[in-house]
Amino acid sequence: NSACRVQVDRILDGYNCCCFAYGQTGSGKTYTMFGNDGDIRGIIPRSVEYLFQKLSKVSSKCEVAMVCSFLEIYNDQIRDLGKAYLVAMGVESSTSKALYDKTSNIFEDLAGKRGNPYFAAAFHRPGSTIAVSADDRPGLKEVQDEYNTMNYEIREDNEGNVFVKDLSLVSVSTIEDVMALINMGLSVRATHETKM
Repeated sequence: NSACRVQVDRILDGYNCCCFAYGQTGSGKTYTMFGNDGDIRGIIPRSVEYLFQKLSKVSSKCEVAMVCSFLEIYNDQIRDLGKAYLVAMGVESSTSKALYDKTSNIFEDLAGKRGNPYFAAAFHRPGSTIAVSADDRPGLKEVQDEYNTMNYEIREDNEGNVFVKDLSLVSVSTIEDVMALINMGLSVRATHETKM
């Protein structure tokens, strides 16, 4: 029950904190961080509950607002797992089917198209000099959508703060809001085995 409480306290003091799990495929990283669907809660649900307990004590003295983001780094590609939640809740609109595909499936699909000259225009950032419209080539828009779901960049601002450019910020006010965001993100994250 006390895991990561020190980090939550430091966050409330204004510091950036991280709890990171890594290890071999099948070693229990997801279970440790999130728990299971039953009564066993992982580090993140427990930390969120503790954070809301702490915030409830200060909310009578000051105004409190909270936003969450949820991202995945898979094979050096960053994917915004919170975007699907915003679309599902009607906060943002999108016609991209890729939002609801598993990261590992998108990655494999893109790997097969990345070297194909027909799809080359899909792998360039918006505003680049590639002048091929998705209307000109059937299937190009779908590949662009897939690529754009995994095309985020880590940046640093002038004050040294590290952030992911254009990452979704989801307003939350309850533990249930946070867990709904997490559950939506977990449903689309990569579950592909890593070959060792």
